[in-house]
Amino acid sequence: MDGAYLLKSLDADTTSVTYELSVGLSMPIPAMMITKQEKTTIDSALKQLKEHLEG
Repeated sequence: MDGAYLLKSLDADTTSVTYELSVGLSMPIPAMMITKQEKTTIDSALKQLKEHLEG
């Protein structure tokens, strides 16, 4: 699994944040499980980003 934040300044007060995530699977996994894990991972990444930015 590899993730990265891409930050783009839109103006003096606004920044666009994009989270890119790539995952290499070593065996077949049902789509339902992949979707659930994607949501969990993205929710966790957003929570950590928010905590970091709010100090």
